[in-house]
Amino acid sequence: MTYFSARRAWSVSLNPQKFTLPDEKEIKMALTPVQVQTAQNKLVRTGPACKLDYLHVDLRGYGIPDCIIFRPANLPLKDDAAFLVEIVGVKDIHGRALTARYVVEFFKP
Repeated sequence: MTYFSARRAWSVSLNPQKFTLPDEKEIKMALTPVQVQTAQNKLVRTGPACKLDYLHVDLRGYGIPDCIIFRPANLPLKDDAAFLVEIVGVKDIHGRALTARYVVEFFKP
């Protein structure tokens, strides 16, 4: 949390050896607050998905290519906040549609 703020953009880059170039028209993002229950090995959604005010797929290759950039409009950021990021509309190199999911947890060092 020391190095991040609620209005910063998030990004994810896809490995071009495993994924095709993402099409911005097909990408749908969900950023949902969750509680991580480690002992039960599960996530519990604690609120609705955050609204996004920016979504863009950058294929220009600055740094890592194939970058999906998104920004929540009002991120409920606090110590121990966790979010499930879900990306619908990505395809593997064989053309199969996938949903990419990962969790981001914030903390104060």
